[in-house]
Amino acid sequence: MTLDIQAALEALRTGEEPVRRRVVEDLGRSGQPEAVAPLLVAVADESWPVRQAAAEALVAFDEDALLPRLEAALRNDEDAGMRNAAMEIYVKLGPRAGEALLRLLGDTDEEVRNFAAVMLGARRERRAVDPLIAALGDADVNVRHAAAASLGQIGDPKAVLPLIEVLRTEPWLQYPAIGALGEIGDPQAAPALLDLLADELLRGPAMEALGRLAGREALPRLVPHLYDPDPLLRNMAIQAVVAIEQRATASGQSLDPEVQAALRHHGLVDHLLATLADDEPNNRRTAAITLGWLKEPRAVRPLIDMLAEPALQEHATHALVSIGFQDPEAWAAGLAHPQDPVRQGTIRCLGFVAPAEGIALVAPLIHDPSVEVRAEATAAIGRLGDEDAAMLLFELLADESELIQESAMGALARLSPARVVPLLLQALANDAVKVRIRAAETLGLVRDPSAAPALMSLAEDPRESVRRAALKALGEIEAPGVAERLRRALGDESSLVRQQAVLSLGKLEDPEAAAELLPLLDDPDPKMRFVALRALGQVRNVETVPRLLGFLDDRRKELRFAAVEALGSIRAFSAVRPLTAVLRDLDRNLRRAAADSLGSIGDPQAVPALLLALEDEHWSVRCAAATALGRIRSGKAVPGLLARLGDDDATVRRAAVAAMGEIGDGRSAGPLVRALADAALQPAALEALRRMGTAALGDLERAFATSEPEARRLVVDLAGGLEDQRGRKLLLAALADDSAQVRAEAALALGEGGFMDALRPLMDLKASDPSPEVRQAAAAALKKLAPR
Repeated sequence: MTLDIQAALEALRTGEEPVRRRVVEDLGRSGQPEAVAPLLVAVADESWPVRQAAAEALVAFDEDALLPRLEAALRNDEDAGMRNAAMEIYVKLGPRAGEALLRLLGDTDEEVRNFAAVMLGARRERRAVDPLIAALGDADVNVRHAAAASLGQIGDPKAVLPLIEVLRTEPWLQYPAIGALGEIGDPQAAPALLDLLADELLRGPAMEALGRLAGREALPRLVPHLYDPDPLLRNMAIQAVVAIEQRATASGQSLDPEVQAALRHHGLVDHLLATLADDEPNNRRTAAITLGWLKEPRAVRPLIDMLAEPALQEHATHALVSIGFQDPEAWAAGLAHPQDPVRQGTIRCLGFVAPAEGIALVAPLIHDPSVEVRAEATAAIGRLGDEDAAMLLFELLADESELIQESAMGALARLSPARVVPLLLQALANDAVKVRIRAAETLGLVRDPSAAPALMSLAEDPRESVRRAALKALGEIEAPGVAERLRRALGDESSLVRQQAVLSLGKLEDPEAAAELLPLLDDPDPKMRFVALRALGQVRNVETVPRLLGFLDDRRKELRFAAVEALGSIRAFSAVRPLTAVLRDLDRNLRRAAADSLGSIGDPQAVPALLLALEDEHWSVRCAAATALGRIRSGKAVPGLLARLGDDDATVRRAAVAAMGEIGDGRSAGPLVRALADAALQPAALEALRRMGTAALGDLERAFATSEPEARRLVVDLAGGLEDQRGRKLLLAALADDSAQVRAEAALALGEGGFMDALRPLMDLKASDPSPEVRQAAAAALKKLAPR
């Protein structure tokens, strides 16, 4: 294909959008190096589809041809558009582009070094951490600035100490260093940032960063700034204090009473109320959270208005529920608000607040013109649940909207069966088919055996849809005669009714039902064969396994899938070898299902095949294989699972961590402790280490001596749950830790554990620790240790 580059450039400059898009596609298909320059021009096109197509075309180019041309564009001082387009593509490319940028970070041209530093940050290139730390000392101030900002984007704690050093240099570099430390979020930066609060120019950015990383030990220095005369700085101080308290309360601690008292300052409450109308959404969010903490009744009306904003709705809801039913007129106004989301949100809040007059307030809105509002009112009536609720909800089963019908069904199922079942049984005789169906389905949700006779009679209804609903409900109820009625329905004239009867028989989980279900595997209808396979998996009769194995080679994928799941549900050991063969199937969903089933069976014979599946090309298969190995609990799986801690997919890494916790092999304790530093793995690693118990204690002790404050706090939390002398010693040592959060965690753990030998150090802590958080924790621990 011959390219006319000049014609392409002219078309990109003057052609209509369809023409420009077509030119881009032609250039991309050519794959020729000469196409790179016009495609870079197209990356800056005013049309998003053209820009997107150009970027996708360039990313698909051979990197040997592309990278030299990108570098040439980067060095083009005369065409900023071309340079910016090259930077955009560098960021989208694979690992080789990272290597090229690392080389450019050492270029003789300071502008090229600056661009390279910016792009390495945008790529979050972890290999660049050490070179960017070195670039903090570059001769060019712009390169130093870009290096600091990029280290924040990458987020490696290794950069914290070098960035703290940058705080002691020129203001032009202090700003990106403060921002970077905030992005990294490492608490060890807090002391250096607190020192910057005395600097009027840096106070705002420092408070913003402290809000991201500091613990409660920073609060005494931040609280005075809550009353700053500058509203902007006052808002930043509020945001920082609220963020710190949110982290503390999320970890199970109570709201700091000193902070609560500071926030209740009359002038500050007025400021927060005014901030609910601020132009900046982040300020409004912080004000909503704080006023909810303070249970400020004057905030109810503006918070109800805030329910109209999707981004702030959740925060407004939490605040309103916390404040409660303190301003009835404001709540009534919310229910009459002209905007649907506000009425809907007000109803939701009232459902949680549950005032005595809740039903009376909400009931009229079941006739609201908005379907979504009516559905919310229906659900709220079910939650509020007074004596009138059942009748109101029952009437809604005949609503024209399926959403309302389903919402009413769910709400009725949450009420007392004694109040609901009589109404539903009456509805089974209703002339309206829709009402009979919804009543039957709701009785299935209620699962009351007294409804079985009426449902068995309904299964004789002339309407196919009604018979199906009755049989579906019977599958949820254990009562005399139900299984026999379902067996009779296997002869119904309607194939859809027969299929429902099969599914309901499966739900009863009666192994004797296999005799009626097995012949259905020869039914000419593939849908019937599918539901029969599903039902046989549920009844778990091992005598059906030979027939099920035959379906692993069926030409229909859905039948192979159902057979794989059924064999796992039955836990058929004879199926292990055939299922390991399915791990090599071309379909990833079948491979994943096979791994799941092998995990359910739990036979160690499957371990070698599952270890191979840990290398599968698709994340879902690797995840299922890791989970299955955890369920089998074979120590042979540990090396393979440890290797998955480096998987590109966070879900796979979490599954590997959880599996190692299930296995409980001491070899994995060290890597699991190190995994605590990975935010994506932290909850799974904590649970895994808890499962391992004292087998992990040695690694916990070593980690405590070398970790960062947050990791040490987590180690203390784990040690507190171990009834072991070494764990107790670790907790006592943690009372002298540099971090107030660690000391507080240790104090609480000693109190929970009832360790009487901690009395003296806890009394000292309560009397003299500089942190109010630690003193409060020590007092709580001493209270637990006090004799009753």
